[in-house]
Order: sequence, then structure tokens, then C-alpha cells
Amino acid sequence: MNKRLKSQFPTQPWKWRSDWLKGEIRSSQSTQLFIWAIFAVVWNSFSLAWLFKFSMERARESHSDLALFVWSFIGLIPIFFFIREIMKWIKFGWGIFRMNPNPGVIGGMVSGTIYTRADLSAVSFVRLHLNCVKKVRRSAGRGMDGRTSLWHEEIVVEKSELQQDAGGMVIPVNIYVPSNCMPTDQSDPRKTIRWYLSVESEMAGIDFTDVFEVPVFRPEQGAGEPCPPPENYQKFAPSFLDQPIPISQIKVEAAPSGGWDIVFPAARNWIGGLFTSLVFLIFVSFSCVLALVPLDHGDSTVDIIFSFFLFFEIMLLTSIVPNWLLITRVVVDRDFIKIRRGLLGIGFQKTFLSSQVKAIKLKPQAVFEGQQYGVSLILENGHWVPAGDGIRNKREADWIVGQMRKTLGRDPALDSTEPSIRFIIKQLVRGVVIFFGLIVVSLIIGPHVRKKSSGWMSDSQVIQRLPIESTRRYLQGILK
Repeated sequence: MNKRLKSQFPTQPWKWRSDWLKGEIRSSQSTQLFIWAIFAVVWNSFSLAWLFKFSMERARESHSDLALFVWSFIGLIPIFFFIREIMKWIKFGWGIFRMNPNPGVIGGMVSGTIYTRADLSAVSFVRLHLNCVKKVRRSAGRGMDGRTSLWHEEIVVEKSELQQDAGGMVIPVNIYVPSNCMPTDQSDPRKTIRWYLSVESEMAGIDFTDVFEVPVFRPEQGAGEPCPPPENYQKFAPSFLDQPIPISQIKVEAAPSGGWDIVFPAARNWIGGLFTSLVFLIFVSFSCVLALVPLDHGDSTVDIIFSFFLFFEIMLLTSIVPNWLLITRVVVDRDFIKIRRGLLGIGFQKTFLSSQVKAIKLKPQAVFEGQQYGVSLILENGHWVPAGDGIRNKREADWIVGQMRKTLGRDPALDSTEPSIRFIIKQLVRGVVIFFGLIVVSLIIGPHVRKKSSGWMSDSQVIQRLPIESTRRYLQGILK
């Protein structure tokens, strides 16, 4: 946000950035490249300093340091993503989105053209995603930052609609924004509403992706006049709808009774599972270092730190285990819907009569690897029941929800139905109790787990070869 432009156009926030003012919005990919570069430099600089320190203290020793090896191995992760972003930049460059009109209008269209030097002549189609995101930045000690997807739309642009010029490809953008969406709002840095336009296409080698942060405002803010979608407006071309779902791992089969049997297999979203597992290993490596090095003093401080890592490891496991092992099977019939969720076949089953289901909703889910969708049942008593998640393809998610509604005879107009306030409060209280309960359990068992682990590691022949004294003095210096 440019302060000079803000003071010059105080009532026109879509002119507060130089690229927004021109209507030529730069790609946000450069920001990701910069973040991974900083992360790689900081992490690996610390690793090199640690390596130099220990090499000076143990110049005559030939064995390796396990903790240093784990730390250095983790440093390869940001280097990998940094190299990946560099390769994407070399291959595709950073595109420009020219908005017309500028800004986008709520109750109207987000339109324009994307200019990229990517060679898309061999692709069948490209996907456009317009996502409204609420970001909450919390101060230290008040929890983690939050990111919630408020609204999302996906459009498919077929190859016949793409154009080519001297600089590369031109991708047309025409996406209708409903009148009940939230406008761009960056007045409070701690709580912002942002709109992102992304384009992607599967290609040989590295897939083509690009992201643009676009201004979208209400007509009463001076953004322009609202308008209905064009008569020929459609999310997916008819020829595209006839194609099978690409690379889908969700199994959908017609049931003999005329309904549907839908299976959400385990490990279908392996990218997010791999990232979460790597984060888990980072926390485990730090826990091992704390358990490995018993200190002469400050044991209570180390116990608290160890319990802190143990708490986050438990929280991460609640995400890792379902991601890799959870299987959900949904059987939809005109008289009932049956949901079975279990880890490798061991779990529970719930059956709801058709009269108990008030609405079937599609909910966007913002995750590490991009946008995903979940299917939820809203019951007549106001309760909310998950019926499948992790659907990466918007067309597939719309189709699954549409078939479930059609089988049960539910009106799509009830999509705006929300769980009852009583149920929301009940779930909130339950979450708070579980959260603080895990903290208490971690603080109680953390010191005992560290003591047992330290004793076991001290008896190990491998652990005895590690630089206990050097690491002990290093941690003591930090505690002082």
C-alpha cells in the first residue's frame, strides 16, 4: 500500500497501489520467491555457523553429529522450493493481469486479460480461480495467524479461447461475483479481506501457475455499476463438462438402488500430508535434542520447552494420521444417506434419513497446496456433519454435491443454510476444552517423557558418540 497514493485518493482504495492504479496488476509469484530465498538463507546460515562451531571444537573427532545432520537436512527443503520457483520464473516469467473494468465489482464482473510468456499451445484448457480470503494476524501469545476462504469460484477456459501474441499467451478473464461477497478491505492490517486471481494448467515438467491480488469493491464505494452475468456466461464449457474428471482419486459409482456410492480414499492429498509430516519431523528433531542433552540447571525451563514441542507434535498428528489413513465412504439413496469414516477400515458409521437432512453444502477449504472443497450435511436440528473433504477439483465438487442433492431431492437454494447457533457454540466449547486439555496433558507428561527418552538415548551406543558437552554448553548459554 502506497501512502502517497492513499493520501491522494482517500476515497478510492483501488488506487492505493501503483499497479492497481494503472490497472496492470503484477504477479505475486515474486513474493513467494523472495520468501523462500530468505528462509533458505537464514536457516542454512545458522546451519553453517553451527557446523563451523562444532568443527572447531571437535577438529580431531571423526564421527558425525546427528542433531546437526537433521537440522542441515531440513535446510534442503527451502532450497528445493526456492529452486522450483526460480525454474518457474525462467520457464514462464511473471505475468500481468490487465483489469477492465478496474476495479472488479461485487454484484458484477471481474474481467480483463492475463498476459504471460508461457507456451500454452499444447494444453487443452486452463483453470482460473477467484478467491476471497480473510486474513487475521494475531499478536504474539494470542495464537497463530488465520486464513479463511470466504468465497471461491473456478472457471475453465478452453484452448480455443486462448490467444497468442508476440510476447506469449493472452488468457481472457470473465468471472461473475455475487452481491453477497465481501469487498477488499486493508484498513486494519491485523484483519484484511483480499481477493486473489490465480491461473493454472498442467504441463510437462513444471505446471504453469500464476497469482494476482486484485481489487474488488462494492458499487456504493464507487467501483462501478452492478450487472447480471452475461446471457452466455457459464463456468465450464459444454464440451469440458463431458470430459472425465482429471486425475481424480475419489471413486464414484452408481448404486443398484439408483443412488451413489462415493469413496474418499486415504492419502489422496499427499502434498499437504508431506508438508505437515515434514513440519512434524522438525518438531520431533528439536524434541530429540532437548531429550538428548540433560542440563545441569534450568531443567524446569527445558521441561516446559519440551512440553511445548510435545503439544504441537500431538496437534500435528491429529492432522497427519487422518490425511494418510482416513477413508470416508458415503452411500446416498433417495431414502437415506450413510457415512462411514475410519482409519484403515476401523471406524464408525452414521445413517441419516432423508427427512433429517435439510441441506447439502459445498465449503471451500484453504490449505497449503491450494484451494480444496468439503461436503457437509446440515440437519434439521441445526447440526453440521462432514460428508467428505479434500476435493481439489471445483467441477468435481459441484458435480458430487449436485448428484447428492438430486438423489435426496434437496433444493440448491438452501445452500445458504448454516448450522444453528447452539451447535456452533457447542463445537466451539468442545474445541477450547480439547485445546487446553492437550496443553495440560503435555505439561504433565512432558517431563516424564523427556526423562525416559534421555535415559534411553544415554544408553545407546550411537548417542554416546554425539557432542553432549558442546551442545550442553550451547543450550546453557541460551538459557542464561
